Amino acid sequence: MGMGDLFKSSRQIEREKERAIKKAMLNANKALATVKNRGEVLRQERDKAWNDAREKLKQGQKAAAQRLLRSVQANDVMLQKLDRKAWVFSEYVTSLEMARTDEAFAKALGKLNVTMKINPDLIANTIEKTDMMLEDQADVEAIWDEKYGDSMNNLALNDTITSEADYMAMLENEAAGSIGTPNVATDSSNSEKINAIREKLSSLNAK
Repeated sequence: MGMGDLFKSSRQIEREKERAIKKAMLNANKALATVKNRGEVLRQERDKAWNDAREKLKQGQKAAAQRLLRSVQANDVMLQKLDRKAWVFSEYVTSLEMARTDEAFAKALGKLNVTMKINPDLIANTIEKTDMMLEDQADVEAIWDEKYGDSMNNLALNDTITSEADYMAMLENEAAGSIGTPNVATDSSNSEKINAIREKLSSLNAK
């Protein structure tokens, strides 16, 4: 830290550090791209020298072909050295990028630890309030159950409600009518009873 940093906030120093790291990584990637581009140029020159040497040899110019082969050999040597350097440099860049990622993870976890404050008392109070609310809801459900029981008792005591035996009798009559000759009087009586049941049920639901 230089003397000038004494007058800077920690946030400002962190930002400048981040910018410096980004710039360094950008320059490293540019250098790697330059090396790769140079390698591509050397490969093109090598391939051209090889093709020219083949043509010279076809024409019977063996000495010229040999000179071109020396160029091919020289390019191959330079390509080999360049590829090795590029590989080593790329490994360094990758390692630095991974280290930067680890640092970012560490900072994120640090902020998360500061932000997340576990409060057991708060959790206990929340659970207690939830239990009380559920107990109140149980009381409400009990009221509904009681009203439902009253309605069912009233339904059983009401003489206008058709009994289960009556329902079965009507069902048997309709089944017999679908097989044999329909009983018009019975069908009419059944319809009246069914309508009466529906009206009674509607009046109970409206309460």
